[in-house]
Amino acid sequence: MTKSPITGIEYEEVECAFITNPYQALLYLKNGASCDLCDVLWSSERRPDCLVFVFKKTELIKRLYAEWNTHKLK
Repeated sequence: MTKSPITGIEYEEVECAFITNPYQALLYLKNGASCDLCDVLWSSERRPDCLVFVFKKTELIKRLYAEWNTHKLK
């Protein structure tokens, strides 16, 4: 279990999606996923020196991810 120092939310990493593309994260938030945001952290693990947006893998996030992959997410 990880506790975010930013949001104070506790989450299991295996139950989350780690988004390193800031535009993708912005579109998730714009489309109602703010309640699924668990954390924002800095990392060089997934990409060099980037912010990582941590979202719970909810049905909404799965739908938004599918729309992102088909270039339909606006």
